[in-house]
Amino acid sequence: MVSLQMRHFGLRYRIKTYVQFELALISLILTTFFSCTEVIEIEVPEFPTSPVINCFFTNDTVVKLRLSKTVNPLDSIPATISDARIWLYEDDVLAGELNYFDGFFVSNIIPQSGKTYSVHLEIPEFPDIDEITAKDILPSNPIMTSCSFRDSALMDQDGFPVCQAVINIQDNSTDLQYYEVLLEMSYKRSSLDTVYETIIADYCKENYDPVLTKEGLVEFKPRTLVFSNESFIGQTYPLKVNFQNEMYLEDSYPQYREMRIIVHLRKVSESYYKYKRQLVIHQSSISSDFWSGTTEPSTMYYNIKGGYGIFAGYTEVVDTLTKFYNFNW
Repeated sequence: MVSLQMRHFGLRYRIKTYVQFELALISLILTTFFSCTEVIEIEVPEFPTSPVINCFFTNDTVVKLRLSKTVNPLDSIPATISDARIWLYEDDVLAGELNYFDGFFVSNIIPQSGKTYSVHLEIPEFPDIDEITAKDILPSNPIMTSCSFRDSALMDQDGFPVCQAVINIQDNSTDLQYYEVLLEMSYKRSSLDTVYETIIADYCKENYDPVLTKEGLVEFKPRTLVFSNESFIGQTYPLKVNFQNEMYLEDSYPQYREMRIIVHLRKVSESYYKYKRQLVIHQSSISSDFWSGTTEPSTMYYNIKGGYGIFAGYTEVVDTLTKFYNFNW
């Protein structure tokens, strides 16, 4: 009996010793892992600065140009430039000098369709840059013969109704031209409301219009849709844009609602088209992650000589479709 008790005691002792050894080993490993920390100073290379121009001009307002400069990727504060002289030319004839006001350089003239505009800049901060210029054309006005709206054109992959706007575009050109569509949705939640809630339409992946699918941008969830007239030069084309009606996604429905679909059709320059197209891909690449899938890095398009940014023209027509809803449940 004594021998059996001794063997039992020896077994418990060995088990206890083994467990204590393992705990000590784990503690040593964790201590080593967390205590071996060394601060490494990384020398960030000098980041060269360049002027940046941002200007979209159209034929219903004066030219407004924002001037800034490139900053280090680690900096988040935009570097606005106010000390500069900027001259605006119309068809290579001096139209005047832009004046700085409230963060923008502003012209005294309103651009006209079909004319070419350019800016020439002198920036004291960049004396070594020989020439800082940009040039683009203001396209002719787009023609939207009609537009219509269907509440439930199809069902999306989650079983929700998909709305469809049909925009009839009359293209009167003989060569390659570029367009942009923006859909806004304005809601009144009851008949007593006086203020509309306005959002930009959420374009569905279920967009099967061949003009849009050829561009391949819908999957990136853009705010606007840019496309060319390559498949309908000189013709009238019914562009079909599918989007989500937020009304169907909410849990509760007031008894009465009003919704407006505001359709913006723009005719844009080639530079405008290239910039907006690349912007959609670029924004997707910087916002993608491991779970949503990564996008290949992309370089932004720019048309500024001696700097970066965009100077581009567009013209626009707008139409509004209104629909009233009465829910009686």
